[in-house]
Amino acid sequence: MLLILLVLWQVDFKYLLEHLSVIDKMIIVLLCGIQIVTLLLINLQWKSIAKQVGENVKLHEMISINMSGKFVECVTPSAKAGGEAVKVYLLKKKLGIPAGKAAAIVSIHKAISMSVFVFVNIASIVWFLTTVKTERGYTSTLFASLLILVVALILLISFTLYPTKASKLLSFFFSEKIKREIQYSVVCFRDTIGLIVAQKKVLLLQLILSLLIWSLFALKAVILAWNLNLEISFIAISVVTYLSYMIAVVPLLPGGVGTFEAGMVFLLIPLGISFHQGMALALALRFVTFWFVFVLSIIYIGIDKLRKTKVFNNLKKKKPIEASNVS
Repeated sequence: MLLILLVLWQVDFKYLLEHLSVIDKMIIVLLCGIQIVTLLLINLQWKSIAKQVGENVKLHEMISINMSGKFVECVTPSAKAGGEAVKVYLLKKKLGIPAGKAAAIVSIHKAISMSVFVFVNIASIVWFLTTVKTERGYTSTLFASLLILVVALILLISFTLYPTKASKLLSFFFSEKIKREIQYSVVCFRDTIGLIVAQKKVLLLQLILSLLIWSLFALKAVILAWNLNLEISFIAISVVTYLSYMIAVVPLLPGGVGTFEAGMVFLLIPLGISFHQGMALALALRFVTFWFVFVLSIIYIGIDKLRKTKVFNNLKKKKPIEASNVS
């Protein structure tokens, strides 16, 4: 939080706007297109995981569920637990997938994505601390963020592999009826996880797909850095991007707003990038990967709700009648 306040204190909006004006509008359009491809790959990954456990979910159904989850992720602190809970709920409510199996699909996807993310961040920290001359504050910030991420991953994997123990802790607070429902869901969850884990080639392909998805985030930053004429290497901007996302995972503000931007500026300065250049890059990248997705999720949810209203259905019914009258 202090880092965010420090960054805001030093912003000169005149210089910031000058740097932002350098960015080609068509580059932003291109990056938004790459972001849509990223979202599509994530949905295909979800669809593939669901298929492996016997749930033949249609792509548009998975997109609808993920868009709702994205919206919740954008308005809740950045650990994204709220978004994942919404996805489990919608998989059960909209598609009729049992709660245990839905939770397994969400958990296995999260574990795969987080495992790749932890791997690239460990590699990024090693590169950054051995290549860039920094003060002690950088080391403590990076390792504290990594520790939170690793602990979250260990808890997720523990819950995924040993759901029975977790359910015993939860059932202590509920009635007998809810306990039985929890036990049934846990059995379903455990069987589904076992089915996925047994398919080693599938898991390997999912890990490769997650690596590709995370690589697209670095690609967007590299394209923006090139457009801003920043003198920084491909590896350096990729490392800064991943570490900024890692810092933003710490659940301080909704969607990691402010934390990501401050983290990126914080990491770019020792690489020779000026404060306002770094802020311009962070804001532009955040627009593409956060605000664009946030607005897209609102539009998608709004259209989806509109399609289900009586007014929309009545309009659809009237069209054939009007067409026949013209003929």
